[in-house]
Amino acid sequence: MLRPLCHYDYARCKSMFHDVFAESEDDDFVKAWANKSDTSACIVEWGVTMAFAIVCDRYLDYIVTDESMQGRGYGSMLLDHIVNSVPNLYLTTAYDEDKMLLNWYKSKGFYLS
Repeated sequence: MLRPLCHYDYARCKSMFHDVFAESEDDDFVKAWANKSDTSACIVEWGVTMAFAIVCDRYLDYIVTDESMQGRGYGSMLLDHIVNSVPNLYLTTAYDEDKMLLNWYKSKGFYLS
């Protein structure tokens, strides 16, 4: 089930964030969470958050899929929803060294510079 992010999702999302991102980015996550727009969303299955996206204004700050659930389409479903909900969406960061991630964003219609 795809739904908006809520305050009670914070602990699970932060845990998933720590599985994927460096601890040094924790302050950025907290700031993004505090400033998230209503278009921020998550996918919940069996009562567990599988993926989430934090959108601040027109910027996709973070999109994270539980590591054990990657490759099952959760991230794509979430990104498709966000792209359809936020006109002229921008990425805040894409890591140049992660070619698979960059190609995924390109396949979703993003232009990277």
